[in-house]
Amino acid sequence: MFTSIQKKSLASKVLKLVLSIYILFAAAITLIQIVLYYQEEKRILKQEVSLLYETIHPNLSNSIWNFNDSQIESLISGLLINLQVIGIEIKNERGDLIAEAGQTKVKKNDPSIDILNINKNLISYKFPIVYNYRQAVSHHVGTTILYSSRKILLSRITYNIFLILSNAVIKTVILFLIAYFIFQKIIALPLSRLTVVVKGLEYSSTEVEEQQELNHLIKDQKDTELGILTETILKLEQTLANRNTEIKAYQEKLEWKIKERTAQLEKALLEERKAKESLHYLAHHDSLTKLPNRSEFFRILSHSLKSLQRQNNFLAVLFIDLDHFKIINDTLGHAAGDKLLQIVAKRLVQRVRESDTVCRLAGDEFTILLENLSSTHHIEMIAKNILETLTKPITLEHKNVSVSASIGISISPENSKKAEELIKYADTAMYYAKENGKSNYQFYIVPTS
Repeated sequence: MFTSIQKKSLASKVLKLVLSIYILFAAAITLIQIVLYYQEEKRILKQEVSLLYETIHPNLSNSIWNFNDSQIESLISGLLINLQVIGIEIKNERGDLIAEAGQTKVKKNDPSIDILNINKNLISYKFPIVYNYRQAVSHHVGTTILYSSRKILLSRITYNIFLILSNAVIKTVILFLIAYFIFQKIIALPLSRLTVVVKGLEYSSTEVEEQQELNHLIKDQKDTELGILTETILKLEQTLANRNTEIKAYQEKLEWKIKERTAQLEKALLEERKAKESLHYLAHHDSLTKLPNRSEFFRILSHSLKSLQRQNNFLAVLFIDLDHFKIINDTLGHAAGDKLLQIVAKRLVQRVRESDTVCRLAGDEFTILLENLSSTHHIEMIAKNILETLTKPITLEHKNVSVSASIGISISPENSKKAEELIKYADTAMYYAKENGKSNYQFYIVPTS
């Protein structure tokens, strides 16, 4: 422990320690300055790229909306004139790449170039492409990804980094010289006088002998700075040992409390999440049949209509009303009526595709959303299957009951492109089916003037 004192002075050790701490501190400050400056330049570069993108955004969104590929290529090629942008990718709302230009396109098409190294040298900026339909409705039609090279950013900050590093080196040298002379005068000289007291002593490597030497040193140097310092260190060591024991016991107790509290919080969070999920499910589903309710069906239909604008197929809404349900409900009771509704809901789900949506609006009224249709033949086939499966006998209160339904059908975009009108027209067509003897289906027919 003390043999190093004979080899090198304590003053030089303390001086080196202080200077090392200062150099590390200065290096950390310099690194922080460089990082902050880099981030600021990166922000400025992003702002410049954003301003460049704003110049083409209106024309770009209009071109994507109108599927004008030539104009898209012209716009992104014009943007590459600026040195800040070296590559461009245009993706539609589904994330599919529809256009690209610049160095990234050339390098991606070259199999001899490592794509991972390209990505490390690029900075990407993503901008949404929003098309304002008739200045009233905004549509997200895609995403623009602009690429800039890190070399451009580094070239802009190289000179300033050089100035920061030069300034740090000069300050370090000056402060080193000042600290050296002050240290020699204030610290090194007093410490050298203290070391004279123990100069020439030889300490053993065992702890027992080391403790004996320390006690002997305290006794011999009782009234000197070195003796007082050594005695104080021994007392501090004992105090720290006691404190460490207390801290360890407290730490174990604290860890146990933390684990206990963490388990309680995790349990509470799990219960809260389950409660939220349950409330969300109840708000959007019918509690009896577990089918989506009116508001959820309206949301799904509205979303499907938006997607339908970019597709060549069509969708249909089937409005289903059970015939003579009130008689069954009044005769056999509400419990039997509820069971009938549950069986009907299960049969409806079994007769449509997984991509279709079955909903219970209210009472004995159900709706079905059929998507991605190419002909009305598929609609008629599903409607016939529904009518056939509903006529199969159902056992309620030990009695076999047959039920039928009247189905009204509306089609988009033929009848309407609005969710409210499609549901209304399907409801109207359902009444056509009721008037034609029930247990049949009818398509909505636009009234002639």
